[in-house]
Amino acid sequence: MINCHYFSNQWKRAFWTGSLCSLVALSPQIVDATTLASYGILFQQEQSVSGTVHDESGMPIPGVTVSVNGTKLVTKTDVQGRYKLDKVPASAIINFRMVGKQSMDEAVKGRQTIDITLLNSESNLEEVVVVGYGKQRKETVTGAVATVKGSDLAQSPALNVSNALTGRVPGVTATNGSAEPGYDGSNIKIRGTNTLGNSSPLVVIDGVPAREGGIDRINPRDIENISVLKDASAAIYGARAANGVILVTTRRGKTGKPQFSYTFNQGYSQPTVIPKLTDASQFAAIRNELEIYNLPVEEWSAAYTAINEKGSYNKQGGGVLDAPFKPEDIQKFKDGSDPWGHPNTDWY
Repeated sequence: MINCHYFSNQWKRAFWTGSLCSLVALSPQIVDATTLASYGILFQQEQSVSGTVHDESGMPIPGVTVSVNGTKLVTKTDVQGRYKLDKVPASAIINFRMVGKQSMDEAVKGRQTIDITLLNSESNLEEVVVVGYGKQRKETVTGAVATVKGSDLAQSPALNVSNALTGRVPGVTATNGSAEPGYDGSNIKIRGTNTLGNSSPLVVIDGVPAREGGIDRINPRDIENISVLKDASAAIYGARAANGVILVTTRRGKTGKPQFSYTFNQGYSQPTVIPKLTDASQFAAIRNELEIYNLPVEEWSAAYTAINEKGSYNKQGGGVLDAPFKPEDIQKFKDGSDPWGHPNTDWY
């Protein structure tokens, strides 16, 4: 009896499962999302989410970064504090971030309108900023001073500090022109080029002015913080601070047990744009064409034909225009018959 009862329950369970599948397959118009969810049938929907971000007083906040956790969807609020994100999963979590405000994460839960109120972050105002020959609380600093924590620099795969500063400090531009080991540091400029000579900022490490390139000789994980002085707050360092000052504070030892840490990251660098270069024959043809443009416009067509055929052109007003490269020179560049006299090397 027990075995028969067991098989009977199995057949009933199979019967009801088959009935449910038939109901879903044959009559989709009568099955809503609630019914499907009650039977454990999950599905993913995408929707548009919009809203407004306000502060504690109800004023809209522009420039708030709004992103969807785990995706590449990101936007910023406009001057009215409004934002809109498309193709947001119904179960996603939206992040709201802004300097000076407490960050907030909000679950979508199928909503299409989400309004957020961001509170002030008092902890940011209590931070200590390193300035010329001293320290100040962040809320009392009136100059243009930007600060980067050493923990933020350590997250970058860059091997030196100058490359790690790229994109982390407003008003600071770092350009890397070489990948040669030992010479792969970036050229740092604060608020653009200020002088016709050396436009590099003054680097001060623990109160001692460093020589050029000294910032790249420091392990990024040995840095406590970096302060960038961008305006008259750098005047205390004199004429050398005309291009701004970068103050580096290294880490200090602390009382307690020693700590050991190991991190590994990997990255690669590549040029932003690779220009398409001409070969030797194309360069010679373009060089000949430039000589034609020194003639009156009405002679361009005749001169172009003559130079390509015989390498010279008799001007209408008298005189002869000789092309820098004769047709036979261009042909040797093309066929490689004279590699020493007419080389065509692809250096890239």
